[in-house]
Amino acid sequence: SVLTHLIGDHAVIPRDRGTLLRTSFRMAPSICSFISRTFYGGELHHAQECTNITLAEPPGLGTTWIAMSHSGRSDESIEEARKTQEIILDLLGREWTDRYGQIRSLGASSEDFLVVAPFNKQRELISKVLSEHPETAQFAGSVGTVNKFQGQQAAVVIFSVTSSSIEDAPRDLSFNLDRSRFNVAISRAKTHAYLLCTTEILTTRARSIEDMARISTLNSFAESAKSVAPVEM
Repeated sequence: SVLTHLIGDHAVIPRDRGTLLRTSFRMAPSICSFISRTFYGGELHHAQECTNITLAEPPGLGTTWIAMSHSGRSDESIEEARKTQEIILDLLGREWTDRYGQIRSLGASSEDFLVVAPFNKQRELISKVLSEHPETAQFAGSVGTVNKFQGQQAAVVIFSVTSSSIEDAPRDLSFNLDRSRFNVAISRAKTHAYLLCTTEILTTRARSIEDMARISTLNSFAESAKSVAPVEM
């Protein structure tokens, strides 16, 4: 693309070639910090009013990696679909404060939860699981691929990697662990972002410099996030 050509090897577009919007008015400082250092060379900063954002403990503000335990999953994972429902049920009614200082409660709205999955089959499965419970049925429409949520935002974002390993995935690393898609998914969150994936995904063997960058991005998230031990579901 023209933008890729202009950026070249730089993390962000050089000042003599364009303008980077350097202030985020969406993310809590802890999420913005991860996005900034991972994707924007440390040049993205949160607006001052974003320091007003809060989320009741647990989990509080920030990011969480939940290490899933499953095998042989390709483009749909019932384990990650059920974990998604569990997270939403646990957070419903939890108080949070927006950047304007207004106290809210997490409820049945796409403004409160977005669930991102890389494959349509996983999107459909998560929607099905959510629709089977009266308290999460209204969230069935809040599940989609990254392309659906470009430009949108929510208090909490849940990203389901889905595949048990890259060998199980229907596509290669350039799709499953695409840095741009991951950036868009996580940066939709105002208060907290969850990553659901196996340790096998994080320990994938890189076969190129590009693959190394993709795997490193996911590991950076896991290392900086609150972590939850592998779960059998």
